[in-house]
Amino acid sequence: MITKDLHALLRDVLKYQLDMLNLPPKTYEEAYNISLSRVDELLPVISWIAPIAYVIQYVLLGALFGLLQNFIRLKADVKPSTAALLTGVVFTLLIYVLPLVLVSFLYSGLIDIVSKYFNPVLIYVSSVAPGVVFTLALLVVSSVKGPWAKIVESKPKTY
Repeated sequence: MITKDLHALLRDVLKYQLDMLNLPPKTYEEAYNISLSRVDELLPVISWIAPIAYVIQYVLLGALFGLLQNFIRLKADVKPSTAALLTGVVFTLLIYVLPLVLVSFLYSGLIDIVSKYFNPVLIYVSSVAPGVVFTLALLVVSSVKGPWAKIVESKPKTY
């Protein structure tokens, strides 16, 4: 089901993890076969669930960081575009950059293994790209008046 490169990556990551646990080398093959069969079973399920999960996740994150943007705009008394930029920077740092830095620092061997199969520059760029897209979208929605302005800036019905 999965490609040969993914099999090799899985084998190397598993070997790295088993080495960290100081397990004997004879357990590699058994653990690899069990892991590979589990991954082969889960990939079809994940391919159906992942898009739905991403939509739900980003709706929730959008709502949370939308609240942060409004809070920054009101408390710091800045323009909506400035608040959107600050919110996008916080989003990118918290959700994408910080985890990548922590994994690079704590598990440098794991990053080396993944770098054998994927271009390291591509790993970092693809890790930060969603944050940049979110920031740009937030800037556009905050700066350009459109049909969404009625929702974002709606007045309360009762005072």
